[in-house]
Amino acid sequence: MALLAIFACGCSDDSAKEISVGDGKGDVKNDVGGDCSTSEDCVDGLECRDNLCQDPVAKPEPPIEDGECDSKRKCSIDKVCVDKKCLKKAAMGESCDAASHCMTGECIEGMCGVWGELGATCGEGVICRDGAICAPDLSMCLKYVGEGESCGLYYECNDGLTCNGDDICAQLVDLGQACDSSQYICRGGICDGGVCKMYSNGETCDATHICPLQGDICFSGLCIAKAECQSDSQCQADTYCCTEESCETKNVCIPYGMGPRLNMNDACVYQTEPGLFEADLQCDWTGPETGDPYPKSKSVVTPVLVAKTPHNPKSTSNTLIFTSFISGIWQPVDEAYQFGVIRLVDPESCKVIENIYDDNHYVTAGVALAVGVVDDTGYVSIFAQRSPHQPKIDSSTNTGDGGGIVKFKWNPELKKYVADWYITGKAAIDGTKLHTTQFSWGGLALHDVNDDGIAELLTPAGEVLDARTGKKLNGLQYLPLDGRSKFPTVGDIDKDGKIEWISEGGKSNVYVDYHGKSVEVGYGPNVYEWTVERDDKGAITAQYWAPEYTREGSQSDKAVLHAFADIGTVGATPEAFDWNKTDGIAEFVSTSGIEAGRGAASLSIFALAQSTDKDGKTTKSVQRVMHIPNLYGGGAPTIGDFDGDTLPEIGVAFGDYYRVIDPRCQPNADNQLPKECAKQNYLWEMKNQDDSSFTTGSAVFDFDGDGQIEVVYADECYTRIYDGKTGEVLFSSKQSSRTAYEMPTIADLDKDASAEIVETAKAMQRGCSQYDKTHRGIRCKYHSDCTSNRCENNFCVCESDAECNWRKNADGTVKDEYGCMRQIDGDESSPKVCRAIRKMGSEAEVLAGVRVMRDRYDRWVAARNIWNQFPYSITNIKDDMTIPKATQWVQNFLTKGLNNYRANAQGAQGANVAPDITGKLDKENVCAQYGQEIVLNGVVCNRGTKTVGAKMPASFYKVNEDGSLGEKYCTAYTSENVPTGGCLAVSCSLPADDIAIGLRIRMKTNDDGEGGRTTVECNSDNNDDEIQLTSCVVN
Repeated sequence: MALLAIFACGCSDDSAKEISVGDGKGDVKNDVGGDCSTSEDCVDGLECRDNLCQDPVAKPEPPIEDGECDSKRKCSIDKVCVDKKCLKKAAMGESCDAASHCMTGECIEGMCGVWGELGATCGEGVICRDGAICAPDLSMCLKYVGEGESCGLYYECNDGLTCNGDDICAQLVDLGQACDSSQYICRGGICDGGVCKMYSNGETCDATHICPLQGDICFSGLCIAKAECQSDSQCQADTYCCTEESCETKNVCIPYGMGPRLNMNDACVYQTEPGLFEADLQCDWTGPETGDPYPKSKSVVTPVLVAKTPHNPKSTSNTLIFTSFISGIWQPVDEAYQFGVIRLVDPESCKVIENIYDDNHYVTAGVALAVGVVDDTGYVSIFAQRSPHQPKIDSSTNTGDGGGIVKFKWNPELKKYVADWYITGKAAIDGTKLHTTQFSWGGLALHDVNDDGIAELLTPAGEVLDARTGKKLNGLQYLPLDGRSKFPTVGDIDKDGKIEWISEGGKSNVYVDYHGKSVEVGYGPNVYEWTVERDDKGAITAQYWAPEYTREGSQSDKAVLHAFADIGTVGATPEAFDWNKTDGIAEFVSTSGIEAGRGAASLSIFALAQSTDKDGKTTKSVQRVMHIPNLYGGGAPTIGDFDGDTLPEIGVAFGDYYRVIDPRCQPNADNQLPKECAKQNYLWEMKNQDDSSFTTGSAVFDFDGDGQIEVVYADECYTRIYDGKTGEVLFSSKQSSRTAYEMPTIADLDKDASAEIVETAKAMQRGCSQYDKTHRGIRCKYHSDCTSNRCENNFCVCESDAECNWRKNADGTVKDEYGCMRQIDGDESSPKVCRAIRKMGSEAEVLAGVRVMRDRYDRWVAARNIWNQFPYSITNIKDDMTIPKATQWVQNFLTKGLNNYRANAQGAQGANVAPDITGKLDKENVCAQYGQEIVLNGVVCNRGTKTVGAKMPASFYKVNEDGSLGEKYCTAYTSENVPTGGCLAVSCSLPADDIAIGLRIRMKTNDDGEGGRTTVECNSDNNDDEIQLTSCVVN
């Protein structure tokens, strides 16, 4: 039987009552105020409203906002009663005090939410369980682990750690720190070579920023393409193979300017092949250009001088200075400029820089100029002899201001040379007489004879003028005259600290002293010493030439042209002269020049002798220690070590032979000559032709740097280079001149570290052989040395004249300079060779003016770049063109390696140096368009040890799809010399339709586009650069 149990609680009357109704097994229904979910949870008669059992008839109590709450005092709808307090309901993620406080979820650790598993989205009430953390940047439940623990999905490494490739937490390290792939991982970079690095911007790089492009390497802070190599020949685009231990990366091509070499290769050398000569024409001045005010003045018969003039201060080239005239005219005619126009010419182009011509000062073309810096301007002055035929001359009485000397000085305002001072042949500035009117041939010279630091100008008659003012210093004095020609030859030849003058011999036994008194002296030649007289206060009272060493001689002893060197040791008698030992005292060599014709001339060597008698009186005399008679004329002697025995020999051009005199070529007791001698007194002789003046000169120089000099000489028909030891003709080229006192000049004219030869010509034809009978042929070592591409036994062989010639005329046609003909000692079966020829008859060429010759491949070694006067002896002038004081002038014969005369010294770069020409293209600047014209741009560099001359070619080619070389677009040339370690921009143009975007272009340096080159190199395999043309800048 069911029982109804009614329980009473100890609560207040308004407390909710719980009434148990049922079978006693736990069914409980709530009375008013009890909790409920439905009305079934309430006793009968009550309803479940707001989750409370309520009387449906009774009026409910209003909800409360604040204060104490219970089952009857309910909180407002947006609040909940918690611990008898009405609290605002908490949303997910908001703080809570109990589960009932939360709208949803449960109160977890004081926040309404739900539990989230690993990997669940967290935040806003989803709370990670089991030690997981809601990662704020991911909003995901993750678990953070320490170093060495496993990591991966939902397991993150703690700060300062990262998950490595093996899913293990490892340390993070910064740039530049040590790293690996397991324990120490780079923060924000890559581990490269055990060090943390980052990728660079692709251009610059350093120890911690590496190049991003695959194949690039970092070298000296720049990203470069990696090209592996074993030698420089495998590197292009102005790069070299870095093989040294100091290289950051070995055996890769790196740009010059980086790494151990910097801008040049110090190991760049080239061994010149001795005897291999192939001179080429650098340029020629064959006469005035159109519009020149002196169009007929084109012949030259005196040496070309070389000096720096101020016309173009930025130019590296010196200037050619010479006097031209109208050939064959020496007396007054209609042309006022007939006698001489001083020409200043650029040696690279042979273009006239300036003509010096003054209507008040006609100059004599037959008297050689002298140039030098004689004042504080720093510019060279030019000294010339005035012609006897001046505008104010009265030819009937020979009076006026004819003759004399004129000095031309640079005027910086007018930017040209103008007359500074002049002295006439009749009345000098101080009233004394000047005797230069007597000379239509000869030369001037600059020396400081009185050791006062001021240069003096020496005239052919021994007159000494202050080079600054023109004042004559030696009063009325003049030395013996031959009436036609004379060249001052001076030096401290006896090493006593005073300057001596070597006079001519054979013309006169009288000279005129300071006071104008005639003094008898031997016929000579005599040696005069510059003497200075002073008063008791030290002031100069007189200065003049005084006889020091004399010789009685005779009128038949014609000794006109001189040179001096230390040739041997003087003895008590001429026969006792020792030719095998030098003593530091000079001897001089004299030839007869134009004063003695065929069979009447001679060559003599004179020594300075001293003897003391029993009374202690010393006598100084000129001792003739060698005399070769019965010769044909004889030009200015050239002295040098021709045969390499360290002792000097003498080279002289006679009218019929060029001869090298060797005093040691004497028969022994068995009447046998030394094996190197051609005949007694002669090392060798070679046939020539000079019937015009038989007084031309020669010059010597060691062109190939092998320690053996060569001889350069031009007669009426051919210019030749001889082997100094044997006389073999190494090179020959046609010449045309009715000769006078001309001689070749050898100098590095354009400072390209290679010697050039300057030769002159007088525009008159002579009867010449059609071919040079002394020239064996063009010499070679390799097939590539020959136009025919065939070299046999060191000679270029041929089948036609076309295979012998390469030089071109202005119109592009090939010049006929060499002919394919039988060898000198060959027969019909012998291969033909290329020998020097000249046209004959009506086609005969009459050459005039000046020619500049260079080696075809610039193999000649460097030479000094000046030559200031006819009696040039290297040490007579300083490199800055100033004149050394007498006591500071170290004579050639006292200078090691310079016991010579009329030679030039090697340049500073010496022998066996070579250029190394490279090229590079800039993809941003390789192409520019100007209207219908495209300009291609590149850079030519010289990474060798020798300067390369201007006009170095660089040709641009199309590259075919298979990588082979296609058509040539154009050829560019450098505008000036490219120094060692230097670069020059080059460009050339072509029609815009001839090229297209997308093609590949290759630039080849030292390439003229026709298979030719202008220089040898230590490496000719690294001359290219190649680029794809992606754009062309439109201007």
